[in-house]
Amino acid sequence: MLCKAAEAALHIDLRSVQPLQQKIVEAYGDLIADPRTLLSILRTNQAYQGIPISLIKAKNEEGYVFDQHHRVSQEDIACDLSLLVTIGERLKVPIPYINEIYLWCCEYIGENNATVPIPVSWPEIRVVTECA
Repeated sequence: MLCKAAEAALHIDLRSVQPLQQKIVEAYGDLIADPRTLLSILRTNQAYQGIPISLIKAKNEEGYVFDQHHRVSQEDIACDLSLLVTIGERLKVPIPYINEIYLWCCEYIGENNATVPIPVSWPEIRVVTECA
């Protein structure tokens, strides 16, 4: 939906943009045991095995919690999720699940210092003419 809205608002062709699930399957192929859903791809992709999750001991020493100060918590939320949420808002495309995850993450890390990664005036349509 975001691609279609961006194509309409910006008059650009995004047909070459592929769904994430398709891109991962093409990139990892036989390393994925179960390519049926995005969740099964993420769970069964052998290339992801051994990548540590950013967990630390819980304050009560009972179990583990996500490290609020790890790069994944700080950068991926502030940059990646923030960008998707902002694009959805600006293009008036509802993305309730991404928005819910983003808001939960911001609350979990204890702050919302995410800067909007695109200009305030975007999407504005500019007509560019060639110099003669």
